Order: sequence, then structure tokens, then C-alpha cells
Amino acid sequence: DETVTGKIRFWKDAPHITLYIDDYTVMEEVMDLTTLRRGDHCIVGLNPVRKLCGCCDALVFHLASWEILRLYHHFTMFDDVASIS
Repeated sequence: DETVTGKIRFWKDAPHITLYIDDYTVMEEVMDLTTLRRGDHCIVGLNPVRKLCGCCDALVFHLASWEILRLYHHFTMFDDVASIS
């Protein structure tokens, strides 16, 4: 129906929500690694062209940050993180 309208509001301080590859699971960044516990699922970004060329490296980094190129390494914690040295 053409009479229905909507409005999108953007808040500059709103957190950016990143979804996992299933487009359902919300990911959150861990700031304190000692909060990681056994069984936690973690992902780190992959860059397949790392060290190949500075321009290519930067391009892949930006594509990943815009969620256009989503390549991750998934792993599970086997033990609690007690300390980081």
C-alpha cells in the first residue's frame, strides 16, 4: 500500500551490530580477554592476501569492516583465560 510510510532514524552513538555468517547470531567484541571461559565460541577475521600487497591488504580490511567480505576463523576455548602475559 502506497499510503504506508516509514522513517529510519540513525543514532551516531548507537552500537554497530555485527551478525555471524548465519545472519541470525549477534556477535560482540570482547575487550577483556580474561572474561573468556571454557566453551566460548570465538572468531577472528581472516585476510587471505595478507602481506601480498599493501593496497590489497587495506582493501580486504575495509571490505571486511563493511561486512562485504566476511571471512572468519572459528575456534572454541578449551579452558578459562586466567591471565594474559
